[in-house]
Amino acid sequence: MPRPFLARLLCLAVVAAFAAGCDNSSSTPPTTPTPDPVTEPPFTGTLQTNGAQTYTFAVTDIGSVTATLASLDPDPDGNAVVSLALGAWDGTACQINLANDAAHAGAVLTASATTTGLACARIADPNGQITDPLTFVINIVHF
Repeated sequence: MPRPFLARLLCLAVVAAFAAGCDNSSSTPPTTPTPDPVTEPPFTGTLQTNGAQTYTFAVTDIGSVTATLASLDPDPDGNAVVSLALGAWDGTACQINLANDAAHAGAVLTASATTTGLACARIADPNGQITDPLTFVINIVHF
């Protein structure tokens, strides 16, 4: 074979090797960014014996919703028990999806929002277990 042909063939092989190494495709699929958490203003109030209060909030992204019963006061011995719940607001009432009917201060509920819209947190004394009114703070964070 003539030398110019071999030189061209070698040059073509080198160019082909470089071109193969310049593939811009990625073998890792792109990741979906995680939305920033939304911290709702604290839900505060006073719970009466056999009473209940509901707080609604807008969920704009599908993801987790966490309700924390930050405080119950007065509760000097930490024995006050209430119901803490998360659900979907139907325009009239909180349709409960997850509840802790034996919640103490510090209780945490975590649920998954599978759709956007109005959600709700509810605190209640369904069995008349508290004898004196309790002030409460519930913190809501959702993604």
